[in-house]
Amino acid sequence: MRTYICYIITGLITFWVVLFLFGVSAGFANYMPIMALIGSVLLFAAASPLLIIKKKLGLIIGIISCLLILPFDIGFTVSLFDDGVFNWGTLLALLPIISIIASSFYTIKEFRRPKRALSQKVRILLFCTPILLFILYIIFYGQYWSWAMFRL
Repeated sequence: MRTYICYIITGLITFWVVLFLFGVSAGFANYMPIMALIGSVLLFAAASPLLIIKKKLGLIIGIISCLLILPFDIGFTVSLFDDGVFNWGTLLALLPIISIIASSFYTIKEFRRPKRALSQKVRILLFCTPILLFILYIIFYGQYWSWAMFRL
């Protein structure tokens, strides 16, 4: 269960950071943010629901998604300390790298644990929630997206 929650939090935080930085900048400078965006969508909308139904497949997709997100988070964390100035906002900006490390740790740890039995209603609710939220996001905000924004 904590791996499921960690996947959702990591996917949302990384997705928000990439899109926030895209809104501040003039566009993507390289492919790392695009890979992080794909990884965060996979982590949120594919790995977390699959973790409930097919645990091993969800963990494999989760670790692949974490590896897609990791280069961007490392670059983002390194760029935080380029100023040489420490403030408390810097600690908030460390959330993406901390969440990706926690997700990777729990994924590796979860491979050894047996699958826990959940009730059918809880499994359906946990399976449908991220998928439904992602579909609602596409419905409401998909009209503002274009493929031209992924051009370098």
